[in-house]
Amino acid sequence: MYNDGAVWPYGAKLKTGEKFLAIPFDLTLAGNATTLTTLQLSNGYDFILSIMNAYSSQVEGFSFNIKDGNTFETLFKSQIRSSVITGNGQNPLLMPKQHRFLNGSTIEIEITNLSAIPNTIQLVLMGHRDSGKLISVSREGKVGVIPKGFDVPEGTALYKIERLFVLPFNLTMTSGATITDKYPISNESDFIWEILNVYHGATSPREFTLQIRDELVTEDLFVAPVRASLIAGSGQNPFILPRPYIFRGGTHLKVTATDTATGADFAIQLAFFGYKAKKIK
Repeated sequence: MYNDGAVWPYGAKLKTGEKFLAIPFDLTLAGNATTLTTLQLSNGYDFILSIMNAYSSQVEGFSFNIKDGNTFETLFKSQIRSSVITGNGQNPLLMPKQHRFLNGSTIEIEITNLSAIPNTIQLVLMGHRDSGKLISVSREGKVGVIPKGFDVPEGTALYKIERLFVLPFNLTMTSGATITDKYPISNESDFIWEILNVYHGATSPREFTLQIRDELVTEDLFVAPVRASLIAGSGQNPFILPRPYIFRGGTHLKVTATDTATGADFAIQLAFFGYKAKKIK
């Protein structure tokens, strides 16, 4: 079992209105070019930023800064090199302090290509959207056992963890193609997803993008497709979601993978780690 009832990273309260969210920014910049790109958040939720990962096609990388459109303040004093402030799926950059972007506000990214030649860049801001009510999850698997550090106000939801559940998707990627697959979550229980890992069968690892969709609520988990190297880890270095995502019983978990290059076919395996759980309150 888990010591002291530890449940999620940061020892935070989990809310029913909290859902994992990834926001990618995709750019191709000319040599030494600088650009601004802006995304407006939905009015329905705040975005809590806790992880920053990045890809650069050039070894020099890029530098960037982030501005909160609500406060008009930047998160960094000046632009910072991506190599010192971002990670990847196996070694994500966990921010020591999360940042809340308020609903309806903008996230403005200023990016500078540090290479003298064109650079393909993906910067992914990850965290969770927050729209609401408190929830608690017992990992002890016992009714009424609440993990330490949790407040459970009257009328909030409580889950009983049934067992570990790992959901693999085995896909064969063909040159430049898009492949989809989906799995039906049983009506008998919900699936609380916590970790995403990937096996890449190409002799020379090739980039591909991922999108994940919850068909019950007809929502994509990423604002746009994200490079797998930035959103998935391995057995030795797993990618742990900043907040778990609950797929309700009766939904379909849909995966869409797109090869971003050309070459021989290659196999991938995506592994979703989590727990089967039943809502008991």
